[in-house]
This record gives sequence, C-alpha cells and structure tokens, in this order.
Amino acid sequence: MRRSRAPSQQFPLVPKEDLEKGVKVVRSQSDILALIKSCDNTTTIATDVSETFEPPSCAKESPVVPPLQVPQNVPKIKLKPIGPRILKSNLPVSAQIPEVECKKEIKETVVQSSNSLNSKKYNVTWGKQTKKKHKTWEGDGYLTVHEKLATLYDLEGHKLGCTTDLKPLDLEDGSIIVVGSKQVQILDLVIESDIAQSEKLSVVSRPLPPRKRPKISVDMSSPEALFMPEPDIDHQSFFNKKHQEITPVVLESFLAKHLRPHQKTGITFLYECVSGFKSEDYFGAILADEMGLGKTFQTICLVWMLLKRGPYGGIPLAKRVLIITPSSLVGNWENEFTRWLGKDRLRLFAVDQKNKPSEFARLPTRNYPVMITSYEMLVRCIEEIENINFDLMICDEGHRLKNNNTNTSIALNQVKCKRRVLLTGTPIQNELAEFFSLIDFVNPGILGTYAMFKREFEDIIVESQQPDCHPQIIAQGKKKATELNEVTEKFILRRTQNVNNKYLPSKNEYIVFCAMTPVQISLYEETVSYWENRVQEFGLSIISHFGVITTLKKICNHPDLVLNKKNISDSTEETLTQHLNRTAVSKHLFIESSGKLIVVENLLKELHKNSSEKTVLISYYTQTLDVFVKLCNIKNYKYLRLDGTTATALRTDIVKKFNTSQSEYSVLLLSAKAGGVGLNLVGASNLILYDSDWNPASDQQAMARIWRDGQKKSVHIYRLLTSGTIEEKIFQRQISKTGLSEAITNPDNQNNTKLSFDQLKDLFNFKRDALCLTHDLLECDCGGNGLVLNNNSNHECNDEKSEAPLRVNELMKWEHYSSPFKKDLLDEMNLFGVSKTIKFLFKNKTN
Repeated sequence: MRRSRAPSQQFPLVPKEDLEKGVKVVRSQSDILALIKSCDNTTTIATDVSETFEPPSCAKESPVVPPLQVPQNVPKIKLKPIGPRILKSNLPVSAQIPEVECKKEIKETVVQSSNSLNSKKYNVTWGKQTKKKHKTWEGDGYLTVHEKLATLYDLEGHKLGCTTDLKPLDLEDGSIIVVGSKQVQILDLVIESDIAQSEKLSVVSRPLPPRKRPKISVDMSSPEALFMPEPDIDHQSFFNKKHQEITPVVLESFLAKHLRPHQKTGITFLYECVSGFKSEDYFGAILADEMGLGKTFQTICLVWMLLKRGPYGGIPLAKRVLIITPSSLVGNWENEFTRWLGKDRLRLFAVDQKNKPSEFARLPTRNYPVMITSYEMLVRCIEEIENINFDLMICDEGHRLKNNNTNTSIALNQVKCKRRVLLTGTPIQNELAEFFSLIDFVNPGILGTYAMFKREFEDIIVESQQPDCHPQIIAQGKKKATELNEVTEKFILRRTQNVNNKYLPSKNEYIVFCAMTPVQISLYEETVSYWENRVQEFGLSIISHFGVITTLKKICNHPDLVLNKKNISDSTEETLTQHLNRTAVSKHLFIESSGKLIVVENLLKELHKNSSEKTVLISYYTQTLDVFVKLCNIKNYKYLRLDGTTATALRTDIVKKFNTSQSEYSVLLLSAKAGGVGLNLVGASNLILYDSDWNPASDQQAMARIWRDGQKKSVHIYRLLTSGTIEEKIFQRQISKTGLSEAITNPDNQNNTKLSFDQLKDLFNFKRDALCLTHDLLECDCGGNGLVLNNNSNHECNDEKSEAPLRVNELMKWEHYSSPFKKDLLDEMNLFGVSKTIKFLFKNKTN
C-alpha cells in the first residue's frame, strides 16, 4: 500500500499557494465526492469540516445512495487547509462514502466499536523481537483485537504493526506474541467502560491524545473466584487517607479453582496480615503448615494477587517481590510459578552467577516483578539487594533464621521491606529462643526483647515440660503457653497433615530397630572404653565429646566409615581412629558388617521385584552415600545422587528425571542436608531414613518428601535405628523436642510422651542385649504383640489397631512389635528376609 498523499496532493483543485496562505475555499458536496474518487490509494483525509450540512429529504427517506450518485441541493461548506484532523458528518455512512475504487483503503480508516461483541482492547508493553531470557521492553501501548485481527499502537496512537494469526490463548495475561516486527507482552484487558462508546464513523488521520491507564478487568462473576475480606472502618481511616474507592481484591478462578479449603483459609490469612488487617503496626506472617500442605502454592497465589490489585483504588499492594529459598529449591520455585501461572503471565528473575540483582533493579517492575535468590546468594549480593525497595519478602524454609546473629539473618534484616512472610513446617525445633528469633524477624519488637521473652515465657514453659515436675509448675507452664499462643496466633498459622490426609493415599510408617553385627559391637565397645579411659586419666576437657559421638554414629552406619580413614584434621579423632584401626578386625564382608545395611539390601531386593517401585535412600553423611553407591553398583541398581556437591543447576533436572514414570532410575541417594527440605519426590513410594539428626525437624522434613500432593501410590517410610546405641538416645531426645513444639503450637494436647533429661543425657551407656530402650522407657505392658494402648489406662491395651495419624511423640498409640515376629507382618513390610537382624518395630498407618 502506498503512503497517504500530502494535503496539496489530496486536493489538486486547490492551488498550493492558497493552502499555504490558509485561504478558505468553499466547495459543494459533489466536488468533495469527486475529490474522494480521485484519491486512489489514500487511506486518510487531512481536512476538517467546519460547517456541517443537513441532507435533503430524499436522502433521509432513502439512506442508501447508489454508487457514484451525487445527492442534489446540498449546502456549501468551507474547507480549512490546516493540519490533519477528523472529517465528521451527519450524513448516513452510505451517503458520506460511496463504494468507490479505493474501497479497501477507506475501510481501513473505520475504527470499529470498542464495545462490539467481537472487539477487545488490551494494555501491552512492546519491544524488539529477542530470544533473551530477560527481555527489555521499549514502551507501553495497547492492542485492539477484532476476531483474529490484532493491531498494535503506542500510547500516542501510532500504529506499530498488526497480525491476523491470533489464537485465544495468545491473549492471556502475561502472554508474549509477535505483532508485525514487535514482540508484545499482554498485561491486562481494558474495562469496557474505559473505551469510548460511540459507534459513529471516525476517519482518523491524526493520533488521538494518550489515554490514562485503564483499570484492570477481573472476572468477578465466576463462583470459583476467591474474594478477600474488605477493610473495616478502622483500616480505612488509617490507610485510606485519600478516600479512594474501595475495590474488591480477588484471586481469579484459574488459580482459585485448584485450592483446597485449608489453602483458601491460608491465603486469606496471609493477605490480612500483610495488608495490615491484623494490626496497623505489624505486617508480617508465619505460615507454619506441616510439610505437604501446599505452602508454596498458597504463597504464589498471594504474590499474584498483591501484584494485580489492592483494596483502595485498585492500586496493587506490591510492585516488587523478593523470594529467598535454599539453593536446592530455586529451580523448584521457578517450576511451581510456571506450573500455576504459565511462562508468560509473570516473569521471574532468578539470581545466579550470570544474573545479578543490579540487573533486576534496572528492569521495569511491570515486566519482572519477582526476584528469586538463594540464601547464599543473598549474603553474597546484599550490597546490591539492600538498594532495591521490595514490597513483599518471602523466606522459604524460614527456620534458617532461628539465630539472629548469623550472616543470613543480618543480611535479611538489611532488606528494605515491611511485609515479611516466613514459610516453615517446623516453627520450633530446638529451643524457644529460636522461636523468638523467627517472630522478631517477621514482626520486629512484637514480643519485646529476648530478655523479656525469656523471663515472661521461656523459663516457665521449659520447666513445665520436665517429667516429675510439680503440678503447680505444669499449670503455670500451660497458662504461659496459652498466653504466648494467643499473641502469636494473630500472625502464625499452623495446620497439621490431618487437613490434607483425605486427599492423599495411605501412609505406612515403620521405626525399625536393628541389631549390631559382631564387628560393629567390637568397634562400638572399644570406642566407649577409649572415651572412659581418657576421661578418667585426663579429665573431661581433654577429649572431644562431639568427636566421640560422631564416631559412634558412623559405626552404627557402617564400620568402613571409621576404618582406614585418611586425611583426618581433628587430632583427637585421628588418635581414636588410629586406635580403632589397630584393635579392630581388619577383614570383614561389606554388606554383612552393618545391621542397617543388611536391612537396606533386603528392602531394595524385594522392592526391585516390582519394576515400578522407586526408593529414596537418605543419610546425613556423604560418606554413607558412598556406601550406598557401592551397594547399588554391586547389585546393579540404577541410581541418581543428590548431595551438597551437586550443582544447583543440576538438582532440578535430577528430581525431574527421577520422578518421571518411565525413568530407568529406581533409587535416589539423597543427602538430608542438601535435599531433605522442600523437594517433591512423589515419583517414589518408598523412603528409607538411614540415620537421624539431633533436630527432629530435619528428620520430619526428610521423611515428608514422598507423601505429599501428587502422590498416587500408598507410601512406605522406614526409619532405621540401631538398638541400644546412641541412635536410640538421639531418637529419645527428638521426642522431647517435638513435645516442646506441640506445647506451644497446640497447648491443649496432653498426649505428648515425656522423657527426663537424665535419661536423655545418658548417651554413652551401650546395652548390646537390649531389644528397644525406647519401648522400655515408655513403661508399656503390651508385650510387643502389636496391641495399642488404651487411652483410659496407662498400662492396659486393647485390640484396636491405630487408625488416626499419630506423631512420633505419640508412640504409645503406635503398634508395638518385638522379636520374634510373625511372617505375615514382615512380609507386609518387605522385611521377612531379615527377621534375625530386626529386634523391635513401631508401626503406624494413616488413611
């Protein structure tokens, strides 16, 4: 198509010099129509009609004028030779522009009604076509769409391009399409009321003045949409000083329809906290749901909602969002955003070695509102990050902030952001002091100083948790726990797995107490004897007690972890190791030298009989993972490995490869420290926790990897412990810590098992002939026959099996089995081949 002619070319009957001088020329309508006919290939008319005319009666009676027929008796009009403007007329369309040869070009000047059933308008941002991950946009504009035709304009009304190859999915918020030579991102749909309602002909040749940014269109008619509560009078008086219109805040149905009831409650709770509904001075929240309840999905919904709109004037509450997560979960967060929002609705900026926070700061907030980084990168790049203003900060696995003096906590407190959301499945892990640190991070000062908190709450609550304490102290502790809960429940939301159980398949949990092999017994007794002799000869300060504990734990895993050890840095441990290598039996069989490894080898053999079964094998020691590698190689099992040495960029691929149903890999060797948190491993239905950590939260996190949303099979979780050893002592101490957490987040639960500190400190007392020290401490009279304790008696049992989901600190309600075992029981657990290696079992089934 040729370009529009200049004014002097469009009206050849008007002398050029007259046009330049601004001479007003009077012409009849027949002259005008003749001129239009002569304007072949002209798409715009650069004139302005200063005087309109009324058509004759014949024109009104018969509005359709035959082609090239000129109406008679038409008044004269004046033409002003001024700059391009709009030609307006009161004549019917057919009388104004007959069907002339330039029909195709003239039709392009007709702007269709914006409220037509088939026409829509979108706010967009545009730029040059590029394949870069982080795109740079050149400007804002709007896209008019009629059926499959889309036309791009900048905010000044200049046409930038068009396309006829349009699909409905191309117009979703965040989608990126190509229009002409430009790459375009759809931002939102323009509300109909913001577009002009006129359906009159408009022949445009001058750009229209830029419009104000229209409001976002939200489909509020869907019954699946989730509406947030409206602000009350107090909130309005404090936060709406300009008296802006109260606008509904809604989570669209495309997200809300996937939410379960507890997740809808969680999103509403978080919204109220960060919006100041709970308090005018505090905007933080802790989502402390147990593992597998969808904390990530709830958070994504919150982020999307806050970025889209707010309660006053529709102004979004957030423009920039910072998400901090363990390095192993950065890829998981990216995948979850893509899963729920697609690749184009919301663009993410993940900080890594190539993409620095300073680059994120230069990007338009509308294009890249969310930055994801690991805790390690946050500390490394804090000088760049602290210069960026964020409206919402989310800390995943927030129990990392349990110590205010760590580099991570110090760096996070330097970030400028008042709205802080902390995600954790374990708000209390070891001490109430750690609980205070989490609260003080999200809502600084709400509990006063730590000294005040310790005096007012911590000392009394901890004392009341001790067995044999005075009933008056127990009552005081319960009262203080209730008071603390009343303060924190305003911004801490915790739901247990019970709310999600009905959506998941059954879960079978087994705590398996294994016997030691002769070589393990020899090494263990020699280590204890060595420690006792050193303490008696040199005193407690000479030997490293922690080093001895670590050695004992490694012996329980496998003798090879302490024998033939090289490159030892700790002098005390080196002396102990040298002593063990000198006194121990030098030759031993690999598998048969460890009781727990015998059990693992038997489990993997039974599970591999079914080609569809996959197993996650977890340990806290990378050296133990090396033992697993050797076992898998001997038995020809295909395996993947994920530990602290695995590059962050590879971790997501490993998880995806393992979870694929057609994957050839049947075993995942996982480091509890590197991958025991946040990973979704629903591709496996079996999990073996080979050793334990002093922190019960770590074990709970690790064991929750396979029983979560997306799991289709019944799951079996095995926890291995060595009878009579330090592993049992660690497990007993975990029960005490879990009970402390329950006392704070659920002070009404009176079923928590309690163990004295004297019993927990008895770490080095090795009882080689014990079946199960933990069961002995329960003082249970069940006889190990699988009967469950009656709630109405301390020692009576009944014949009913456990059906309710029970916690590890409620072992009195689990099924108890002691050696010798019935064949059917071990067959059900895939453990019949190791009946002589197992001494005791705790068993529980959920769902």
